[in-house]
Amino acid sequence: MVDQLASRLTLRGHDVAVMTGGPIAPRDYEIVANGGELSQYALAPVAYARQFRDRDLVVDVANGIPFFVGAWRDKPSICLVHHIHTDQWSQRFSAPMASVGRALEQRVMPRVYRDRSFIAVSPSTSAGLAALGVDPARIHLVPNGVEVPLELGARSPEPLFLALGRMVPHKRMELLFDLWPTVRHQVGGRLVVAGDGPSAEALRRRPLPEGLELIGRVDEAQKQQLFGEAWALVHPAAWEGWGIVVMEAAAHATPTVGFRVPGVQDAIEDGTTGLLAGTDDEFVEHWLALGRDAELRDRLGAAARQRAGDYSWDATTDKFLEVADAALASSRPGRSAPPGEPTLPRYHVVEQWGTGDGVPELSIVIPAYNESQRLPLALPRLREAVADHDWEVILVDDCSTDSTVSVAADLLAGLPRARVLQLDQHRGKGAAVKAGVADATGGLIMFMDADMATDLEHLPEMVAHLEEHDAVIGSRYAPGAVAAGLTPSRDNVSRLFLTMSRNAMGLRLSDFQCGFKGFRAPVARVVFHLMKEHGWAFDVELLALTNAVGADIHEMPVRWSSVQGSHIKILSDSAKMVRDLGRIAKNYGRSASLYLLELHDVTLAGDLSALLEKVAPAAVAAELGQDVLVLLPFTDRASADQLSRRLREELPGNQVRLRLLPVEELLAPRLHREREALLAAGRGDS
Repeated sequence: MVDQLASRLTLRGHDVAVMTGGPIAPRDYEIVANGGELSQYALAPVAYARQFRDRDLVVDVANGIPFFVGAWRDKPSICLVHHIHTDQWSQRFSAPMASVGRALEQRVMPRVYRDRSFIAVSPSTSAGLAALGVDPARIHLVPNGVEVPLELGARSPEPLFLALGRMVPHKRMELLFDLWPTVRHQVGGRLVVAGDGPSAEALRRRPLPEGLELIGRVDEAQKQQLFGEAWALVHPAAWEGWGIVVMEAAAHATPTVGFRVPGVQDAIEDGTTGLLAGTDDEFVEHWLALGRDAELRDRLGAAARQRAGDYSWDATTDKFLEVADAALASSRPGRSAPPGEPTLPRYHVVEQWGTGDGVPELSIVIPAYNESQRLPLALPRLREAVADHDWEVILVDDCSTDSTVSVAADLLAGLPRARVLQLDQHRGKGAAVKAGVADATGGLIMFMDADMATDLEHLPEMVAHLEEHDAVIGSRYAPGAVAAGLTPSRDNVSRLFLTMSRNAMGLRLSDFQCGFKGFRAPVARVVFHLMKEHGWAFDVELLALTNAVGADIHEMPVRWSSVQGSHIKILSDSAKMVRDLGRIAKNYGRSASLYLLELHDVTLAGDLSALLEKVAPAAVAAELGQDVLVLLPFTDRASADQLSRRLREELPGNQVRLRLLPVEELLAPRLHREREALLAAGRGDS
């Protein structure tokens, strides 16, 4: 698990180092040698102080004894536990050493980590930690992942059973030597036992029953071949953290016989993906049943493979990042939500009029804060402009302290499609627009300022341009534009901010700040989901993201007139916007993520398209070869999981993979084809 997490976190752009004792093989991430099996525990604080004291997070991997990072590091740390060792102490060590190890695990570890988070790899491990006195609220379940092959290999024509794992006492491989003769007498075939470890030499000294092959360590290719050929995996372990070998077999549609013990009982759904036994005799009965009944093997194997699809290493990495980010957030006030969880401001619907039939052509989002004086002048003009169109109007109140909400409700009442939303607290203009975009249902989405300084006669022009472009932005400075009423001071500040924005983001646009911008809905949902800036300068990050995903941006010259009552204060707000711009330039393209569904060997035509439209109307879906990609903007983990399960139920036999897609990966050159396909879907020309 540690190797998979380190590799995938590195691939996602994180700076990862693993400090370890024992043999070291080359990896894509940094590995630091730190003593031997036992000495590494004493050396860890020194090595940390010399090389890693500035790291954001330390993960303490507890193999019986943790490194007790919580005692010598005051910055965030997490304790990762595979399983509670119980009887393993006495099996591995002398009585005095076993007593010390047991005390350190059961008494000292919970105390040292009393105010920090634990990661458990299975429900059994979670229960074991809770039994030691760890607060269940601080225990987070992050199961191991598994790679599911796209195609299955050929089964062995003769009965072939596989036992695979590290040769240590609690795996009880010696039990198979005793049980195999009974099984072979009735079903024949071979039992292949693969693996190495401290108990291997004792096994090699035992007489080999007929048909049992003890082959030692195997490489990855051999292991995958054995999983594919085997009729069943036989797993006699007395306990596990999770039983990763069970899930590896499941990925090849190979069912498992195991004991009803911690970890194994989490990896096997008894009677569905494998069979669990309570005694040696029952273990033999289940083993014989799988050897005799091909229909039973096929049924259990198919369900096992389906379940393995829910446990990808990408999903494991996603869940780890959620726990890690929560640990970091608890020590950094104001830190953003976990990656992938949309930083969507909370809001509620105050008033709503009509829903109309079908999808409106255009959604118009209007952010408003203390606009009760200007709305009576602006909204009547907007009502007139939308009267003959299938457009919806969404006014989002940024928790005003005046009567903005009631004024807006009175002025919008009776429109065929309109609603007033209100944020739960004052968050900024960018947050208000983001909430409106998330709530919008139109095929095109635009936003405009509440003062409606831009001439509303440009609305049909905006719609027309969006037939040809992914994004259209109004510009007060493009050739042909007319900007009236700008004071010299405000004009100078606007042009200075424009120059700084161009230099900071590398975009040669003539106007970043004009409050009149439109997008095709799929583009809007993706870029607003990824946008983290909620203040006045949000337009800069928004346009940089729009450009980065490959969207076509068109500048439209507008007629713009200054309106009295502006909330902008030249000196204080200019300084704030400069600070915001610096923050955007520093953090742009980092930390944000969104969920991605990958469906193999399926098309968008027919059932899938109708299902997505019904259960995930905000999803952005596209075909790429024989796959379908589905981006899920403004979707949290629970909702993404629910949708993934629904798709598996509705599309049996198709592989459905859910993963968290970091913005760094989304914008990487290697995903150019995927971005193009998704943009083409947004244009309707895929």
